[in-house]
Amino acid sequence: MQQLFSFVINKATRLWCPINHKLLTLFICLNFASFCNIQAQTIAWAKSIGGNDASGDFGRDIAEDASGNIYISGVFHGTMDADPGAATTNLTSAGGQDFFFAKYNSKGELQWARSFGGANADDISDLKVDNNGNIYIGGTFANATIDFDPGTGTKNLTAAGSDVFLAKYNTSGELQWAFNLGSADATVGGITLGSSGEVYATGFFSGTTIDFNPGTSNNVLSDANGSYFLAKYNTSGEYQFAINLSSPTFDIALDASNNIYIAGSFNGTKDFDPGAGTANLTVASGTKDTYILKLDSNGNYTKAINFGNPTNFENTRLLFNSSGELMIAGSFNGATIDFDAGAGTSNLSSAGGDDNYIAKYNANLEFQWVKGFGGTGRETNFGFALDNSNNLYLHGLYNATVDFDPGTGTTNKTSAGGNDIYLAKYDNNGNFQFVYSFGGTGSDSGNGVFVNNLGTIIFTGSFSGSNVDFDAGAGTSNLSSAGGSDIYIAKYGLPEINVKAGTVNIASASTYDFGSINTGSSSSDITFTIENLGATDLTLSGTAGSLVAISGTNAADFAVTQTNVTSPIAGEASVTFTVKYTPSAAGNGTAALTITNNDSNEGTYTINLTGKGTAPEINVKAGTTDVASGGTYDFGSVQSGQSSSDITFTIENIGDGSLTLSGTAGSLVVLGGTNATDFAVTQTNVTSPIAASSNVTFTVKYTASATIGAASATLTITSNDANEGTYTINLTGTSASSVTSLPTNLTVGELKVGPIPAENTLNVMVGGAASPKIQYQIVDMQGRLVSKGAGTAQNGRLSLNVKSLEDGTYLLIIETGNQERVLRRIQIR
Repeated sequence: MQQLFSFVINKATRLWCPINHKLLTLFICLNFASFCNIQAQTIAWAKSIGGNDASGDFGRDIAEDASGNIYISGVFHGTMDADPGAATTNLTSAGGQDFFFAKYNSKGELQWARSFGGANADDISDLKVDNNGNIYIGGTFANATIDFDPGTGTKNLTAAGSDVFLAKYNTSGELQWAFNLGSADATVGGITLGSSGEVYATGFFSGTTIDFNPGTSNNVLSDANGSYFLAKYNTSGEYQFAINLSSPTFDIALDASNNIYIAGSFNGTKDFDPGAGTANLTVASGTKDTYILKLDSNGNYTKAINFGNPTNFENTRLLFNSSGELMIAGSFNGATIDFDAGAGTSNLSSAGGDDNYIAKYNANLEFQWVKGFGGTGRETNFGFALDNSNNLYLHGLYNATVDFDPGTGTTNKTSAGGNDIYLAKYDNNGNFQFVYSFGGTGSDSGNGVFVNNLGTIIFTGSFSGSNVDFDAGAGTSNLSSAGGSDIYIAKYGLPEINVKAGTVNIASASTYDFGSINTGSSSSDITFTIENLGATDLTLSGTAGSLVAISGTNAADFAVTQTNVTSPIAGEASVTFTVKYTPSAAGNGTAALTITNNDSNEGTYTINLTGKGTAPEINVKAGTTDVASGGTYDFGSVQSGQSSSDITFTIENIGDGSLTLSGTAGSLVVLGGTNATDFAVTQTNVTSPIAASSNVTFTVKYTASATIGAASATLTITSNDANEGTYTINLTGTSASSVTSLPTNLTVGELKVGPIPAENTLNVMVGGAASPKIQYQIVDMQGRLVSKGAGTAQNGRLSLNVKSLEDGTYLLIIETGNQERVLRRIQIR
């Protein structure tokens, strides 16, 4: 029987893993075990592609990239339309059977398709998509020259017989590299990818000088040393090593340490040590066993075991679970088989025809358990996979009636006609979980299947006949083939809720913090998006306008606008709502959003909302001294025409909220009042808002005018302080004339001054003339003129108003009309 490629991604790269008709692996990479319950999954869509050639078309593998694009591979005859929609994209074979691979978006809409082939039968056995979206394909082609470059370039490979090809393409389907072995008869038993895209391949070859190096160097193996091989290439397709193996290979896997495990079959006595040593295993004459070979990362022998006496072991598959245990699946028939390669015994016997088994071994190939199931007809598992909870999945075909429960229970499925498709799940101990069946009266076969980390299943294979129902539930999703067998592509899934605040994912039960918002103010509207990342409808519970519920201590402070929230939300669609926070009081605020929905593991999606109500608090200092609102700062007496020094005022925000000043830059501090022009405010550094515990400064300078006497103005700072929204500071100063020199010819005369001390009025009494003319000056003790005037002493008395003078000691200078000058010390209180 011709061996075919079977790609298996190792533990590090298991996320992207389609499977072929020989290895239909269901890599269900799920975040939660409940995703694995396919009975909760419903159909998103099912589509078919194909032609009317009686030889039929067959889907091999399927994969999905990180963006949800779907890639399939398969073979076809004649002309096949690769577009499942209304448009037409025909592929036409060059002769016999050709192969193709194609890309579809998440809705199953064709993006592009590539086909290759010659006049004979060519096959694509495997397709893989790595974490970077690169596509790896492998298969066989016979007696032909094929151009593997689908673009404007040319990459011809020629097969003299039946040869193996490996090729890599980017996500746009553009060739990266391709090569063949150059053998007249070669197949590949299994391929796996390392964590960095290294390609490990096993298989069969014939010839004494087969060069496994596609580069310029020669790295030759001869079938005289064994007709089977293990080869390694880097992600660029460059040769790393190749060694001879003694027996046929079916599959290959890597453990977390890059040890290599190979499954196959053998008869007679074979040496499983590819090096200089000997590690023989022997099977009784006329029978075959399955072997499992363990090599280190460099291909050196570690251990080999065997079990069996099968008539069909071509479907043996290997995978490692998250605990580092080796899981094996396959089919067997006929004789009783002991799966315990050690001293113990663990027998299974087929019920008739091919039966299926699953088994667990540890990393040292020591037996743990085995389970089998089957019926009197044929059951073959082409696919094998593990999910994140180490549940096992088998995918294949069956006919007649089969009990899929290997335990004491019974779960029978009966095919509708020929072969039907099954998908079954077992837990980590091999206990039955569920089985699904698809098919019509013709012959149907499941091949490639892929499950992403959201529980969405995509699968492909072949079907024939009319009205084949691909809806495993109560509904109907019929497809009909155009000729022989056509290819189906189907998508099943669960709803999967995800919520974003802005562009950031917010997990259920996590918190979104609005930060500090001043009481009486509001945050900006925060847009939340409810996404359905799954494939089927996400249904929200409740009525329109209340599908997003809010509750909690301070729920009234969080306003939810949900006009755009509707239900159900289709697969891969989304709706939005907004939340605004307006704290009614200072302190911490909390509430909770609740979105009740039909997501199987996040049916109650909650988001905790938090925020803090804050309040600004203004305070102003002149220098280092607080000046209360309504208070006064006095610049004192300044000689007329002179200026005071710059006095620095500081606006402090001693609260925990943002202090916002009203006005525009350059006028946030407003100066007004009678003598505003005598005071200059410099406020270059005054900005708004002022953060909590921060401050800004401005300066004020007083310039005494020519008008002698007191001057006043008012500073006003308007802000969002709740109780000091209008903060005022009174500015005062006195313009004083300078006395450059005191009179030198002072005489006492007959002059009296009183009362001493004076309060409001100071009387000057002069002897002599009844009504003399008098000029006076009052000078402070620094020699600054604070008051002056002139008058006529009526009956020898002149009253001076000293009410505006501050308490203290002054000098009174009197000058009479005859130029007599008199100096007196006076007290004002």
